[in-house]
Amino acid sequence: MHPRARLAIVAAVLVAGGVTGVLVAGNGADPADDVFVQGSTPSIPLPVQCLDLPSEMSRPDWFPDDLPLPEGSYVSLTPEQRAPGIDEIVFTAKGSLDDFVSFVLERWEDAGWSLGRGEREPGEAESIFFTAGTERYGQFRARQVYCDESYTEVQLFVVVDPSKTQQPGTSPQPTPQSS
Repeated sequence: MHPRARLAIVAAVLVAGGVTGVLVAGNGADPADDVFVQGSTPSIPLPVQCLDLPSEMSRPDWFPDDLPLPEGSYVSLTPEQRAPGIDEIVFTAKGSLDDFVSFVLERWEDAGWSLGRGEREPGEAESIFFTAGTERYGQFRARQVYCDESYTEVQLFVVVDPSKTQQPGTSPQPTPQSS
């Protein structure tokens, strides 16, 4: 290939990349302003092997009464406790994944819970959450896995209450800070 032809191809690729970068960066949206950062991958359809809705279980006493969930949500799994004061629970939340994320953004702060910087990917959203003063905190992952798209699986990996984890003679654990 002639050296000038190679140079022209390289220049065309660089120009195309530059134009794409300007178009993407110039859309006026700053993802840092969002609590949930949207991934660049478009939405995907449900997995081929979607899940049937699980049975309802009773809500455990340790679950915070002030952590709201959408109306019609229910407990679907309560694995064994990881350690004193560190609990895990799975909810089947009424509403789509987008509905659940909107609910969290609208309702949790009003209930006294703050969110860390979350992450969104196709079919999944996750974030940390915490309260000031009581120093309770946790992490959730919401996934679009059910065949019935009007429900979302929400795994609250941990809900930590430092008053239950502190051993005699030790200092409390640090509280997560929002960014």
